[in-house]
Amino acid sequence: TIIGMVGAGIGHYYERNGSYGRIFTIVVDEADRNRGIGSALVAAAEDWLLDRNVISIIINSGTHRSDAHRFYQRLGYQETGIRLVKFLS
Repeated sequence: TIIGMVGAGIGHYYERNGSYGRIFTIVVDEADRNRGIGSALVAAAEDWLLDRNVISIIINSGTHRSDAHRFYQRLGYQETGIRLVKFLS
């Protein structure tokens, strides 16, 4: 039974030298939360990205996801700006 997953990738900075990692998605089944699974998934993604020499890791999270924000902040992530989106359809 799959109870969680994480997806990550690498991008290249335009405004500085180097590459960044991005955690695109992290999902843990609601019944299995608060057991360290999410932290373990983030740690695995961080290890994978660090092995590829990224200089930072980015996670986007919707403004309505306050529980997720607290989770990421506990793992050392900090809010650095605002993401603006224009939907085209």
